[in-house]
Amino acid sequence: MEPADAQALFLSFDELVLRRPRVGAPVSYSQADPIQTWAPYFEYKWAFHWAWVLRVDEKHLLVIVAAADYP
Repeated sequence: MEPADAQALFLSFDELVLRRPRVGAPVSYSQADPIQTWAPYFEYKWAFHWAWVLRVDEKHLLVIVAAADYP
């Protein structure tokens, strides 16, 4: 892929998904372990959870979640 094509692809993704958040948009981060009140919902199969929340605008949040299970 040519660099210009990669940049165009990223800007398209930025426009469609992130809606071009403003500079300084609030971002929060949280981390949890399996000793959480909602852990039974996942049958204690997930070892760790991470979440990043981006306030895109006054009405919208973008939440990115990652998890890792027990070895």
